Amino acid sequence: MKYLTLWALLCILFGCGGTSQEEPPKKPSKIIFGYLQYEQLPEYQIPWDQLTHLSIAFGRTTEEGGLADAANIEKLLPIFREGQKKGVKVLLSAGGGGNKTIMAGVLLNDTYRNRFKKELLKAVEDWGFDGLDIDYEHWAGGPEGYGEGDKEKVALLENFYKELRTELPKGKLLTAAVSADYPEWNGGWGNYNVYTNSMFEYLDLVNIMVYDFTGGWKSSKVAQHASMEHFRMAAKRWSEIRGVPKEKIILGVPFYGVHFVSAETPVGATHMPYKEILTNYPNEQATEKDEIGLLFYNGKPTMRAKAGYVNDNGYGGIMIWAISHDSPNKEESLLQVLYDAFTEH
Repeated sequence: MKYLTLWALLCILFGCGGTSQEEPPKKPSKIIFGYLQYEQLPEYQIPWDQLTHLSIAFGRTTEEGGLADAANIEKLLPIFREGQKKGVKVLLSAGGGGNKTIMAGVLLNDTYRNRFKKELLKAVEDWGFDGLDIDYEHWAGGPEGYGEGDKEKVALLENFYKELRTELPKGKLLTAAVSADYPEWNGGWGNYNVYTNSMFEYLDLVNIMVYDFTGGWKSSKVAQHASMEHFRMAAKRWSEIRGVPKEKIILGVPFYGVHFVSAETPVGATHMPYKEILTNYPNEQATEKDEIGLLFYNGKPTMRAKAGYVNDNGYGGIMIWAISHDSPNKEESLLQVLYDAFTEH
């Protein structure tokens, strides 16, 4: 009897039947693909447990096809290793909106394009990235959905995808960020016909930038830049018109708003990170809204609705620009909304 009493006491003090370690975080049922500007590191704490993929932005090209950001990115490799140990796929994103003019010149030059391709492949090999993301954004656009020089550039871009797919080691990912433009928006002017249906067979995932439908250019509207309507229309266009398998389609959401300075003109509009919106409008219940005056963004209800649309319609997941714009507060976080939607479904 005394031995039984002693065993019971030990169980109370130290626990019985195994360790008391915390359960590992749940894995999302859909892809949560975050973009992060490397300049935010090391100060920014990456929420690894809520991501499935992280793309480091950007590996920009020089005018002659070199990798401009190599030294700065290499310093941050230990941080990326932390995410990979947690099962997150970490990719290097090449190009970006700020690099689009230079990247267009490189794309059009055989020597420079080939050099840039080799630099990117070397970065994957030397630095242990899980793959590459290509963010090419230099299109002329027009009333036919493409403009002067666009057809040449899209043919070269398709071949660029093809060569990377062929030369990347087995198991490495190849993804791309693409415009969500479609003819029903902006009076039929745009770049919705610059892509071909065949080019996406080389990609594992297609990240569709369903935001910035309005902004600071003269012909823009003073209105929401990333509505639920935009989201649905872009999703249907890419699955039904472009023929991309739904499981490859990763629909983009913004963690920022577009702030117009006047109801009469869009000129002068600026971007405001979501976390700054909460700071700048503390009495507006901003987490539950999509607009405050001339500021248009996505709050928690719309983010929840977009995640629900992905769940209900069989799309692959959601992409975010950019995760560092989110609130660090769990109760306010947009990323938390997405994570909850994809783990509770």
